[in-house]
Amino acid sequence: MLEKILEKVINEMAPHLEPGQQEHLKNVLYVNFHGLEVQKECTELAATGQAGKL
Repeated sequence: MLEKILEKVINEMAPHLEPGQQEHLKNVLYVNFHGLEVQKECTELAATGQAGKL
């Protein structure tokens, strides 16, 4: 997942950067995110069995 995020950032910045700047951005991102894990946040509501009770 992290790989896809970094590639998306690099691709979206590409039109605004020279090739050397693109390579530098890629290196900086990979160095700073190395060893980190990205997880999608779960925002679903869980049923608690308390529905309808007041």
